[in-house]
Amino acid sequence: MKTRLNDTTENKFQLLNFDAGINYNFAADSLGFSELFTSFRTNIGSFLNISGSANFNLYKYDELSNSRLNQYLISSDGKLADLTNFNFSMSTSFNFGLSNRDNSLNKDTIVLYDSLKGRGQYKDVRK
Repeated sequence: MKTRLNDTTENKFQLLNFDAGINYNFAADSLGFSELFTSFRTNIGSFLNISGSANFNLYKYDELSNSRLNQYLISSDGKLADLTNFNFSMSTSFNFGLSNRDNSLNKDTIVLYDSLKGRGQYKDVRK
């Protein structure tokens, strides 16, 4: 999505990233589909990251044998898929102003610890 900061500058940001995927094994004699994998990620401002994922299985689960049967859930139970895994996370980071230090201190530190300065072979090109 684009927002206009002023007349000449636009700010671009993403509202939501969503991914999904499924595989099919042509060599398998049964249960050819893998689990359906979905994930999402979004940022709220520049301070909060939210993400999550979920896995779904398309095959009927038999509790007696503790395994999946070669029957699709849509044909046996009328459901599209079973939720097998779900993850959700929120994160943020704090800076405390450490990156806003004056960079001129770094130049002085380099000169103080430079081993070639006293040998006469060193010419400081920064001045």
